Amino acid sequence: MATILEAAKTLLSVCDGARTLDGQGFNKLDSGFVRSIVERGTELTERQEQVIYNTLRKYQVQLKNHGIEYSDLEFVAKRRSLEAPITEEVMTLDYIDDPRLPLFKLRSNFDFRKQAKAIPGAYWHPEDKTWTYLPSVQFFAGIKPYLKEGIIKDTERARPILIELAKQQKNLDTVQVIKQQNPSSDSSMPCKIKPFSHQIKAYKIGTTVSQAALLMEQGTGKTLSAISIAGFRYLKGEIQKLLIICPLSVVSVWQDEFEKISTFKYEMKVIRRKTVQNLNQWEKGNLQVVVVNYESSWRILDKLLTWQPQMIIADESQKIKNGRAKQSKGLIKLGDQAEYKLILSGTPITQGPLDKWSQYRFLNPSIFGRKFIKFRDRYAIMGGYGGYQVLGYQNLPELAEKAHSIAYRVTKDEALDLPPQIDQIVKVELEPEARKIYDRMEKDFIVQFGEHETTSAPIILTQLLRLQQITGGFLPVDENEKIKSVSTAKLDMVEDLLNDLPATKKIIIFARFREEIKALKQLMVKMDRKYVSLTGETTDRPTVISAFQKRPEITTLIVQIQTGGLGITLTASDTVIFYSTTFSFADYEQAKARVHRIGQAHAVTYIHILAENTVDEEILRILKSKGNMAKLILDTLSRKFFKKPFTNPAERDILESGNNLKEDNSMTDKEETKTGPDKTADVSAKIKKIKATAEAKAPATAAKVKEKPEVKKNKVKAAAPATKKEKKVAKTQNPKLILLKDLAAEVGLEPREVRKYLRKNFKRKEGESWAWEKGDPKLAEIKKALKSKK
Repeated sequence: MATILEAAKTLLSVCDGARTLDGQGFNKLDSGFVRSIVERGTELTERQEQVIYNTLRKYQVQLKNHGIEYSDLEFVAKRRSLEAPITEEVMTLDYIDDPRLPLFKLRSNFDFRKQAKAIPGAYWHPEDKTWTYLPSVQFFAGIKPYLKEGIIKDTERARPILIELAKQQKNLDTVQVIKQQNPSSDSSMPCKIKPFSHQIKAYKIGTTVSQAALLMEQGTGKTLSAISIAGFRYLKGEIQKLLIICPLSVVSVWQDEFEKISTFKYEMKVIRRKTVQNLNQWEKGNLQVVVVNYESSWRILDKLLTWQPQMIIADESQKIKNGRAKQSKGLIKLGDQAEYKLILSGTPITQGPLDKWSQYRFLNPSIFGRKFIKFRDRYAIMGGYGGYQVLGYQNLPELAEKAHSIAYRVTKDEALDLPPQIDQIVKVELEPEARKIYDRMEKDFIVQFGEHETTSAPIILTQLLRLQQITGGFLPVDENEKIKSVSTAKLDMVEDLLNDLPATKKIIIFARFREEIKALKQLMVKMDRKYVSLTGETTDRPTVISAFQKRPEITTLIVQIQTGGLGITLTASDTVIFYSTTFSFADYEQAKARVHRIGQAHAVTYIHILAENTVDEEILRILKSKGNMAKLILDTLSRKFFKKPFTNPAERDILESGNNLKEDNSMTDKEETKTGPDKTADVSAKIKKIKATAEAKAPATAAKVKEKPEVKKNKVKAAAPATKKEKKVAKTQNPKLILLKDLAAEVGLEPREVRKYLRKNFKRKEGESWAWEKGDPKLAEIKKALKSKK
């Protein structure tokens, strides 16, 4: 049996490619190629033998003429590599401390190549014939046996890093032990609030390893654990600068939570949008905390890199699941220079397992590597056009094991010590224009949008309602009887919240006004979430409720709070969002009781969306303290917002006579106001009675109160057409005055039709209202035109 080397030499001896002997040996091209390998004077390697064997396939006839069968050729080098034991020659492991990409470098012999390739993270460099590895616990676990047996020898540069990796391995083993524990307390936690056992576990894990993932479901209190971890590292002297990156809607939550939780000294700077504060001026000795939203972080990346935070917390880390996005790239760059890192998320996977790569690339690149393509090819099955479509997944147990090596996952069901009801407050910031509208209504009781678009609040209770409508995003305009969109802050927050929850999770959203309900429905369509709604116009309630309770594809129920309070059971969901509430404590408690009742198997989370520094905060405070709106008006808003305290005893007696004053429900369904007998009372009549009583008992005070609104009216008249309130006052002062509604009644048309016709066919001066004195020739002309139109 001939060897491959012998066969090659035989053909070379017969013909070296000369044309005169063509057909007996190698052709000219193959002759030169094979000769360059054979005449080196060394034994062929396995790879060289394979190359020559493939070349000889074309010369089977020539070989047979020389008595050599191609199929019988022997692989000598391959047999030798299989039979020979691993050499005892010592190989060297070095460490390259490159700030951009620190690496271990292994220079091994040929016989060790299979073992070297099997060590996690192996990458072959043919230029200098070495294997390189990223420093990771997985790498250390793979190379440890060879170091222990002396087959591989580490250098002085590599030894300290190997020792550190050994510590990390020990810490990871400790993490697994912590997960099995059930701690009841931990005195080292620097927080004011007594933590639950699962929060203590998260804290212990976060202080055991330098990088940790707290994958805790919404409502389980991951913020408390994260703040405590940061405080622990600050008090130990490990960090002085903490960077928190979170969605814009959650920025205020971190401000409030630090104030409620921390027992250590800190100074916080919040960066909203493009407002960048001086990051070099701090009080000495305090923990320096910077909070910035994801959208702004990459825009001020250079300033954050210069500041050099030692610890970074990425809240709602699923926001960086797309590794190609600018905010993801920016956070990864920041993470590469910080030693301590946390990611917080209740839903780290929203679309598929590939969502994990970018989050873990920021957290610890040694877990899944620095190359997304390599990660994707390992865990996804690709196909379709161009091979870019994910057809399925593979090696998922390995992916989960790696991810959970530094992660702590807890759901509300697993957190057995959670209370049955959890209240969360999420604050939003009104847009600048919406804030101006809110401030004008709060100060002047009126908002002017244009020549014919005015919203006014003639009494305090209506003003309270108007302020709440502004925070919800929709405000009715008096003259046009239409709704104007003034803000999307709350709506954007709902979208953020739903994006952060699993797509299959059932959610209930309570809102007060019709326009809010319509906007929420449109949002569900945009997000491709199947929903049902329950409002005052709903006729078949049992069908709606049954669909939400029993059909898994329907994940959202939008409920008008006044109609969804009584007689229904909504236990299919354990997460409730209050977009807005009424002024009634009974409505609020009944809405909560629809979810937390017999049949509910989980702890219920109530998320309240509040516009920051607005009436929303006061309303919720009153509702939670079981107060009533009369008290809110008298004792809180009259002082804090309106600067108009009710000092007269008669006023207090009338307002405090009942909890439920009738509200201006210009944006609600008729059925919604039928929640109690007191709600049918006429607020205007009560206010008139208050004023009459006040004038009788304190004429001087009443005169003062009358004088001030008169000044306001004059100001408004100079700038805009008369409001409904002014028309009513004018009608009272001049009984001969004919208003638009009187005209409409006389000609038998709707006021809206009359107004539309007048605007189209009759001009009026700026500031002039649709009102005429009896006998006015113009009025006669208009009547005639309207009657002919009819």
